[in-house]
Amino acid sequence: MSMNLVIGSCFRDSSDEYMDAYFSRIYMLRQSTSSDVKIRLLLVEGDSVDSTTWVRLNRKLGEHNLSGSQVILRDHGHPVYGSVATPERLSSFAYAANGIWENLEPSDDLLFYVESDIIWSPQTLAAMVQDLQPSNADWSIIAPMVHEISTGGFYDTWGFRRHGIHWTKHDGHPTVDAGWQGIVEMDSVGSCLLIRTEVARQFRLTPEESLVGFCKLASQAGYRIGMDTRLEVEHP
Repeated sequence: MSMNLVIGSCFRDSSDEYMDAYFSRIYMLRQSTSSDVKIRLLLVEGDSVDSTTWVRLNRKLGEHNLSGSQVILRDHGHPVYGSVATPERLSSFAYAANGIWENLEPSDDLLFYVESDIIWSPQTLAAMVQDLQPSNADWSIIAPMVHEISTGGFYDTWGFRRHGIHWTKHDGHPTVDAGWQGIVEMDSVGSCLLIRTEVARQFRLTPEESLVGFCKLASQAGYRIGMDTRLEVEHP
C-alpha cells in the first residue's frame, strides 16, 4: 500500500555521534521499507551555540537524498532545559516542534514524531503503522512504551497520562503494575508517537502543555489516543 510518511524531530547542539545514530535508524528504515512508501524528514534546529548543527543536518539530508525533506530553523531564545516541566520549557518546545506540524503537506498520510535521541527500530515503527491502518479506525494517535535505559523505568512520565493522572519515576513499569495488554487508551502520550495527519493538521502543540495539550485538543474532538503495550522504544 502506498503511503507518504513524515518523520519529524528536533535538534540542538547535536554531536556527530548522536546525529549519526539518528540517521542510521533512518537508513535502516529505508532499507526495510517498500518503494511505495515515501519518506521525508522535517527536522527542527534552533538556539544552537553556532551553525554547526544546522550545517550537519543539511549535509545529512543531502547524503540521504530524501525528496521534500528540510531543516527548519526555529530559534526561541531560551536556554537549554533539563527534564523539567517548567512553563518556559514547555512553551519553547511547543514553538520548536510546531515547526514540524506547520510544514505538513496535504499529501502526507502519517507523522512520526520522535525525539531525536530515542532509540527505535523499523520493526517498531512498522507495527505502529499497522495500528493506524485505514481499516482500523479506532485509533488516531499511537505510541509505544518508552523505556529509560539509565534507570530501568518508564521514561516520559510527563507526557503519558491516563484518567487525568501522569506517572512518576517511582510508579514502576505501568504494564507490569496494571496488567495491561494490547492497545490501552490514553489521555496523552509523548516522546515517540505516530499521528494521522488529518489530526496533526487540525491541532498544534500548546504553549501551556506542549504535546499533552495537542493530545487534549485531539481527544476533545473525538480522536482516540492509544499506547501499544506490545511495543517499546528506549531513551538513553
